[in-house]
Amino acid sequence: MAIPYVSVNSWGGSGGIQPYGIIVFLGLIAGGYAMVRAGKRFGIAVADTVGLAGILAGAAVVTSHLFDVAFYQWHDGARDPALWIRMFVGNSLFGALLGVAIALHLWARVRRLDLALHADLAAVGCIVAMTIGRIGCTLVHDHPGTPTDAPIGVDYPIEVVRYLYPEQPPGTTIRLHDLGLYELALLLPLVAAAFVLIRRRLRAGMTAAILAIAYACVRFPLDFLRGPSNDPRHAGLTAAQWGCLVMVAVAILAIRRLRSAGAIAPLASELGGAPGGRRRGELPPARTT
Repeated sequence: MAIPYVSVNSWGGSGGIQPYGIIVFLGLIAGGYAMVRAGKRFGIAVADTVGLAGILAGAAVVTSHLFDVAFYQWHDGARDPALWIRMFVGNSLFGALLGVAIALHLWARVRRLDLALHADLAAVGCIVAMTIGRIGCTLVHDHPGTPTDAPIGVDYPIEVVRYLYPEQPPGTTIRLHDLGLYELALLLPLVAAAFVLIRRRLRAGMTAAILAIAYACVRFPLDFLRGPSNDPRHAGLTAAQWGCLVMVAVAILAIRRLRSAGAIAPLASELGGAPGGRRRGELPPARTT
């Protein structure tokens, strides 16, 4: 017994509506909404958070594709340079996260904002968007892994994964790990944790650091279930696993810095009507009661 393979690659037949794209778009909207709700708690104007969410989403789309071509389609990109600008022909989650990090840093620096607090908002939005996006991955089964006999595997029609297992006879099925499904299941508790963390009076930036480490601990072992033919290794690890290591290192350094020099961001009720999310020293004194 295994999880059946149910394909929903399009609604309405060939050329119909592509559910994956719609779900990813909804994930971006939901992530932005989560950022707005969290931002209001800290007195950040809705328009400011919406603007940031839009910048981050745009950066994520661009860098997710460039990262994918660089690490997964390099030879195809060398043969066809136009591939680099076909933004929806291959996308990488870690490329998207890299774009979010760069755009967030630039946005905060230019607008003189509290980078740590806005990192918390971005982290909550990313976790929400990623989870909904993995629903799309689960529906289209676009992350087949290595063969398995486990009942949580998915029986893929061999025609779907012929590029991975060309030796299999036609008309058969092969049970594989469905990594999109696995990651979705593991992300759900992280979403709950994100909403709990953002409501606690932690030092600004701690929520982002904790979620980064938690996601890396989820993702790193999953990538060992990826076949080398559909996810090439670099010094024995996938590009995403190297990304996990970098993410954990940066998060640990951030936690050490926040524990020594971080501050708890004031809530909207403590700002006396002043806008929140500004750097320390540019905020009015917190109102005491």
